[in-house]
Amino acid sequence: VTIGVAVDVPNKLMWLTSNGTTWNGNADNPATGTGGVDISALTFPINPMAGAKGNALTITLNVGTTSFTYTIPTGFTAASPLNVGDLLVRGCCN
Repeated sequence: VTIGVAVDVPNKLMWLTSNGTTWNGNADNPATGTGGVDISALTFPINPMAGAKGNALTITLNVGTTSFTYTIPTGFTAASPLNVGDLLVRGCCN
């Protein structure tokens, strides 16, 4: 399973997708700013991380150091210059 995360820092919104399907499981669209989960209660900066519980599990966190598995939303980029995994960011870190 590939989980995609898009974060719009200025608007404090986040979207999730599983295997490149719909964002947030519905018609939400980070490219147009539609929907998104309100993350305004979080303290910034935020840092990506991944974890799992169980036997024989492998997690790979791609923060843009290699190609993404699925197409990223228009207007989003890898979390550069931080180079921290499969986190897509708009308006951060420039």
